[in-house]
Amino acid sequence: MARYVVKVLASTDTLKKLERAIQQLEEIDFTAVSVSSGTVGGKKGNLLTLLRGAPDGRVTLHAIDGGDDDEGQSDQMNELADGGEVVSYGAIYVGGALKNVALIRS
Repeated sequence: MARYVVKVLASTDTLKKLERAIQQLEEIDFTAVSVSSGTVGGKKGNLLTLLRGAPDGRVTLHAIDGGDDDEGQSDQMNELADGGEVVSYGAIYVGGALKNVALIRS
């Protein structure tokens, strides 16, 4: 059995809807390890990589202001993580537009 699984999430979903989809997958013993934008079958999509097995903590998605420099973005993520862990960071499709998003586990 494959250790990793890749799921495609809609490029038109809101941040909250994407977050809920990831949380639902984790409720059935998958652990999100990354999310990124991509193209699947010629269409925009978000590619979620999961590891088989129960997660340690709960994930949330957070939009990060892309206008800041690298240090500013890093500071934003660390504040949002608040003792948790930044699992993944990058541009994904939210409502059809690319946005910088951090996947944080607390």
